[in-house]
Amino acid sequence: MPKPPLPRHLVELLGAANPAVLATVRPDGQPVTVATWYLIEDDGRILVNMDKGRRRLDYLRQDPRVSLTVLSHESWGTHVTVQGRIDELVPDRDLADIDRVAMHYTGKPYPVRHRGRVSGWIDIGSGMPGESEGETGADESAPSMDLRRPGEPGNLCGTSPGVSVGPGSPAAHSCSNGSERSC
Repeated sequence: MPKPPLPRHLVELLGAANPAVLATVRPDGQPVTVATWYLIEDDGRILVNMDKGRRRLDYLRQDPRVSLTVLSHESWGTHVTVQGRIDELVPDRDLADIDRVAMHYTGKPYPVRHRGRVSGWIDIGSGMPGESEGETGADESAPSMDLRRPGEPGNLCGTSPGVSVGPGSPAAHSCSNGSERSC
């Protein structure tokens, strides 16, 4: 089922060159996090690029579930977390993907040219609990996100598991637990 477009304020936050943290899952279930660069693609997936020698590639091949937390460079209290799956891992043979990401962050191509790289694309909301069974009663076509802004508590608002429109959003939302809240 196609996902609806992301709200403009989320596209702006995800589209900026913001710091981010990627979480993967080790085979023993231990979560592992690492700072990373990313790039949101026109199709709504998120590109991450890793050195070919990183263990997290092995973890992703065994369990492709990830979370990516993007922190606003203006205020780290404003952040969005997306959950999904790496739906594609491919060698970045000519370093074109890492160069696109590096250009987004630094305005220059990636400087380390002698190490192999692997590109992965996060499909937001893909493979989340209840996605195919409809266990949550939520509209599972919506992206799985958690948005927080400083000064107000986050809450589970939105239309799918893990969707949270956090502080700073003035509108009231129908929350995934069925209640109405001002987010």
